[in-house]
Amino acid sequence: MSALSWQPLGGSGDTVLAMDFAVGRKGAGFEAVAAGLSTSFAVFLSTFQPGSLESLSTGPTPAAERFTRDIRTSCAGLPPVRAVIGYCAGSAFACHAADTLADGGHRPPVVLLDPATATPATIWERYVEAMNGLKELLPAERIDQELARTPQDPAAALPAYAATLAGTYRALVTEACDLLGAADLAVQLGTHVADALHYQAVAGAIGGNRRGAVVFTSKGFVPEPPYAPADVAFDVAYADLLRDDAVVRAVVDAVSAERGPRSPIGPVA
Repeated sequence: MSALSWQPLGGSGDTVLAMDFAVGRKGAGFEAVAAGLSTSFAVFLSTFQPGSLESLSTGPTPAAERFTRDIRTSCAGLPPVRAVIGYCAGSAFACHAADTLADGGHRPPVVLLDPATATPATIWERYVEAMNGLKELLPAERIDQELARTPQDPAAALPAYAATLAGTYRALVTEACDLLGAADLAVQLGTHVADALHYQAVAGAIGGNRRGAVVFTSKGFVPEPPYAPADVAFDVAYADLLRDDAVVRAVVDAVSAERGPRSPIGPVA
């Protein structure tokens, strides 16, 4: 079963794929971008089955190999792909998807928005954010003590690091929810945070060809290698990048400018 599926965001015609992990994010999602594109294209947003990113990250089959197959399986019924868009860590997924869908030497163009390189530091940041969220349920001192005991390891292997931090979070969220008699909530929150951490780990494992992508960034955001510098840096906050009118127009123009052959979905290998 594919870990990846697609949520339709509207429109018709050739497909534009948007790669993102937006569950629980406070910043803007792809709704405004999709509205701009849907006059000419059918827009689909990536979704991952709960718990699937952990198995994708730590399973016996390499993540890149699994994700390649998931792309082909999940896209099999979609119209031809015109372009792929990636946001933040989803940029790695977008580049890998474009490589997978290349047909006859034609690779769908890629548009990247604030492309972020996944590292142990980015996994740690997501972990700290999730742990701080538990301060509404447990004493702040308890959370701070656990954070102080948790090792920060800049050289860690991403899947193992994500698994370790997810395990620590699960233990604390279970403790917090037991006090509320909400065991089901503990499972839900633990799975969500594990998926968020392993999303970063998979992004660091898959890669894909970053060259040739159109790159748009928010104010002060500087892409790290292997991503190219921004083609356009917008004077807009990171959290508002996907809803800004000028950014939406730029994405629509970049996708619409593609006039080459489309990339049909090939058979599952």
